[in-house]
Amino acid sequence: MIQVSNIMFDWQIRSHRHSVSLKGNAYFTTRGFFVCFDFTTESFAPLLPLPPFHSYCGLHFTSFSCVRQDDLTVLYQHWESPKTIEISVTDKIGPDVVSWTKFLKAVTGYWVDPTAGSFLVDEEKKIAVVFVLERLSFGCLHQTAHVFGQDGYFKSVRIREAPYLQNSSSPHKRYYPPLCCSSYLPSLLQLQSN
Repeated sequence: MIQVSNIMFDWQIRSHRHSVSLKGNAYFTTRGFFVCFDFTTESFAPLLPLPPFHSYCGLHFTSFSCVRQDDLTVLYQHWESPKTIEISVTDKIGPDVVSWTKFLKAVTGYWVDPTAGSFLVDEEKKIAVVFVLERLSFGCLHQTAHVFGQDGYFKSVRIREAPYLQNSSSPHKRYYPPLCCSSYLPSLLQLQSN
């Protein structure tokens, strides 16, 4: 539960989930929805619906990205059909309004784990690039970029072996995560401060 200004919300933002910044707002996934934090009002907006992923119910994984600084994209993978990813792009996005268009559906043949990396889309070429940690053999992970496109197009590029992070306090092995991508476009516009 999150409490802001004595208001209780019946949703939570998990710390391991990726968020994105778009048009001066931050967007976070919650269970079945997403939420916008509006920095101008310093408050959370109402919950917004994720795209209707063919009426799947149950556990699913989502990850956000941006197209330029105009649109929000969401990559979706359902727990019960883990070899298929779907990506939708917003037609309209704001703190309290959203509409979606389906961008790409790809049968990957294996689990992609959208929560473990990041992704980007090229609307003109109709492709998506998903960065993941890929296990090739026992104990060895590689930072990998998977490129998905229309009509079954697929290409995988192994970037490098994921370096092992030494941590004597943790019983689990930790590896450097895959590359993180961003569609951030720098601006020479200066912000006015009071």
